[in-house]
Amino acid sequence: MMANNPAQHPPALLLTRPRVDAESFLADLRRSVTPGTVVISPVLRIVATGAVPDLAGVTAVIFTSANGVRAGKLPPGLRAFCVGCKTTQVAQAAGYVAEMVGETADQLVAHLAGLRPEGGMLHLRGRHARGDVAARLTAMGMNARETIVYDQQACDFTREARALLDAEKPVILPLFSPRSAEIVVRQARARAPLWVVALSPAVAGCAAPLKPERLVIAARPDRAAICAAVAGVIGGGSPLEGPSRVP
Repeated sequence: MMANNPAQHPPALLLTRPRVDAESFLADLRRSVTPGTVVISPVLRIVATGAVPDLAGVTAVIFTSANGVRAGKLPPGLRAFCVGCKTTQVAQAAGYVAEMVGETADQLVAHLAGLRPEGGMLHLRGRHARGDVAARLTAMGMNARETIVYDQQACDFTREARALLDAEKPVILPLFSPRSAEIVVRQARARAPLWVVALSPAVAGCAAPLKPERLVIAARPDRAAICAAVAGVIGGGSPLEGPSRVP
């Protein structure tokens, strides 16, 4: 596929995160750049399971996403170990004594392995999750268990998203998780050149069947880094940070 001239076809931005997260990401992005056409078409819908976590013996909770905080709805004041700055901020706002202990589940597990906190830990997570946090901590001799407090239900593209993908202008497509990338792959039959910005190499691998014209991987697997990478693509057709590949 030949590259389009950005001057003739300024890229559009397609956000596929759950709406609350997509709107928050867009607000952050607009602090540094002004995107052109923006379409929000979530491919995941966050639905609380209604599970009531058993807090017996629990002295700390674990959050690997802001959705776990929102769906958990536990009494304020509990200690919380969090992955990522955004999750930590949401947990703090919800009344937890929250601290960020890594940007990935692996970093969180490694930190807790060294800290070895006393008491029980409860991981509030989604139905579809990677990392096996509670199982890995338990295998290390710690008291950890998990409760599924929300589901990530797949959604179809909106009419506006399909129209965007069927047009000629490039579409910048940030992807934040392997699951969302896999759902996009199942649905996307894009005529438009795709400029994929992936949170991590794992996400980029899941997006490979899209055969993007450009592929940018964030320098770190966190919200700030992918926001910077998207801003770089919007601002000049290349990332501000992180590796890129132009097939």
